[in-house]
Amino acid sequence: MKLYTQILIAMIVGILIGLLFGPQSPLFEQDLYKITQSKKIEFRTQANDQGTIIALTQSQPLFLNVLNVQKDEKGKIRWAEVSFELNAELLLSAQNQSLRDQLKAQGKTLKAGTSASLWMKIPYRTLQNGEEIEMITPVSSIGSNITTFLQPFGDLFMRLLKMVIIPLVFASLLVGVANLGDVRKLGRLGGLTLLIYLVTTAMAVGIGLICTHVFSPG
Repeated sequence: MKLYTQILIAMIVGILIGLLFGPQSPLFEQDLYKITQSKKIEFRTQANDQGTIIALTQSQPLFLNVLNVQKDEKGKIRWAEVSFELNAELLLSAQNQSLRDQLKAQGKTLKAGTSASLWMKIPYRTLQNGEEIEMITPVSSIGSNITTFLQPFGDLFMRLLKMVIIPLVFASLLVGVANLGDVRKLGRLGGLTLLIYLVTTAMAVGIGLICTHVFSPG
């Protein structure tokens, strides 16, 4: 089996594994929120009480387990009750004083590893046609664990692929030039190669832009 065929098969297998068993897998329950910028999300101890807003600042990604949700009449999730583990940053940061005060009022032990729960307001972005799109969506904790386990193998595959590219391209160019026979053909071949490269690049960029505007990924 040719090398490029093996690479193609490996890439297809990786895509299928990601779709079927990844964080967005339809096979597993979406029970986890991953927050990268928690200070932009509104948290409360009571979903319907604006006086219980809590400032929550975390520089590292925060993983929130979904306990309960509140939906509106359209079936969209507006509030999600989430639980998370306290860590050193949440306990020591001056910006999280309101969180610590509220946990003390609830009788919680303020130490790393202790579980805490809050209500999180789901942010939405309104499109020009009036449709609302969730800015954050829940993912599967099982799928996240699977992708975390497989991540080193994916990184190894990509590094091996990058290692093969340079000698493979160099050898192909060298053999191609050697088979020309007449060096005068090299200029014409180089111009044709550049033209094909520009045309295929323009096609790839065009397809990418069209897909972005049509499907709005992310």
